[in-house]
Amino acid sequence: MDDPAITERHAPPCDDVCLMLRAHAEHGWLSREVLPVVLELESPDSLAGEELSAALAYLEVMWTEALLRARQTDVGHARLGGHPRPCQLTDHACRYHASVRLLREDLAGRVAGLLQTA
Repeated sequence: MDDPAITERHAPPCDDVCLMLRAHAEHGWLSREVLPVVLELESPDSLAGEELSAALAYLEVMWTEALLRARQTDVGHARLGGHPRPCQLTDHACRYHASVRLLREDLAGRVAGLLQTA
């Protein structure tokens, strides 16, 4: 009666799948919401006066949201720490997390510099 194939199909998502989804969501947020504003603000003479102030305020809000997403991604990664035998998907999830962390760290420095000059 308990067919393992059926039980496996209806099991909750694995931690590695959750990490992949969280990392993908964080990557998308950084790429779509944060990076374009950073690039605009880093361009000399692209914004002036009120536009500059508004862009910096927007960046601050978007960065706060990015940090919340980063924490969720890192929690997903921490859950993988207890796996006795990592599988290929776990390896891919960990590499994806690492690449998102590199993007996050790069943007963190750039955002800090921009907000500090405001």
